[in-house]
Amino acid sequence: MKDKENSLNFLDKTTCETVMEDMQYCIDDWSRRDLDTRAAVVTLTRFAVDLAFKYSHTPHDAMQLLTTVVYDNLESFESDELARLLSHSDVQKTTVH
Repeated sequence: MKDKENSLNFLDKTTCETVMEDMQYCIDDWSRRDLDTRAAVVTLTRFAVDLAFKYSHTPHDAMQLLTTVVYDNLESFESDELARLLSHSDVQKTTVH
């Protein structure tokens, strides 16, 4: 990813679809095995954030990628839902090793 100036413009569609399918398969399998899917999603999110920083040119590039993904997903919320979501203050603070 580092060798492309703007990697978002050069994503391989087949790779992206394969990764998404593989991850959905894993999540479905974890659910069937009665594993904690929330813990799995949190772990995958942390992994993705770590990868964004590791394979971006700069921390700014990583943050831009992450905020783009977040904002793209937030667009699906109604304005009152979004305000409630963004003002939600009882986020549980935990230490992950």
